Amino acid sequence: MNKIYIKNGKVILKDRIVDGATIEISGSKIKRLLRPPAKTQDEPVAIDARGCFVAPGFIDCHIHGEPEKIFFNEVKHGTTAFVIAESCAPLNHIYKKAENIKKFIKTHSFGPNLLGLRLEGPYISKNKAGAQNAACIRKPDAKELSGIIKRCSPVLKIMTIAPELGRAKPLIKLLRKYKIIASIGHSDATYESAAEGIDAGITHATHAFNAMSGIDRREPGVVGAILVDDRVTAEIILDLIHVHRALFGLLLK
Repeated sequence: MNKIYIKNGKVILKDRIVDGATIEISGSKIKRLLRPPAKTQDEPVAIDARGCFVAPGFIDCHIHGEPEKIFFNEVKHGTTAFVIAESCAPLNHIYKKAENIKKFIKTHSFGPNLLGLRLEGPYISKNKAGAQNAACIRKPDAKELSGIIKRCSPVLKIMTIAPELGRAKPLIKLLRKYKIIASIGHSDATYESAAEGIDAGITHATHAFNAMSGIDRREPGVVGAILVDDRVTAEIILDLIHVHRALFGLLLK
């Protein structure tokens, strides 16, 4: 089996950075990390990463656009896999998007880098629609969601939902049953409603601080619920426009 060695880089591990280490890749698998000084017995293909960091590829779990354009733009900055987001839209448009993603994954040379589809809505709050098309927002309907899951399977990976909506909790549980990530977002929920949604199966938050109820001294809102619950991971828009830089530190803490 062919081996590739990445040498002399600063290798980023989950708990430290190892300077000057060598990564041995066998076939399609990372086999081991050789600490400096590393000696290899055969004559491998070697990549000199001196002066560079060596890290796992990033995963972009929320980006809009066309797969090919996304890939060639993102890979320049170390992102090697992504989930395409679809804004709130008519159901037939959502189904067409899912079919296009299925086709792309099967036929394109880097199809496997496209991990699937995420939906922003349609079961979200009109009060927190933000850039979403409010005309396409729908009332929670478990039977309808079952149809969406069936039509979009197996590429549907994440769905944004507002837990304060009537009959939203059965939908959250349905998403959990099919191992689709339920993400709180575009939501005007109180802290209590958000916490109940998390208890029902929400494990992620869509663009934290944006399009969600914020923190007040007597009403912590959605933001308060996601900050204090370790069951929830959160994404944030890091462009210094959507969110003040001070809130980045708050979210990390």
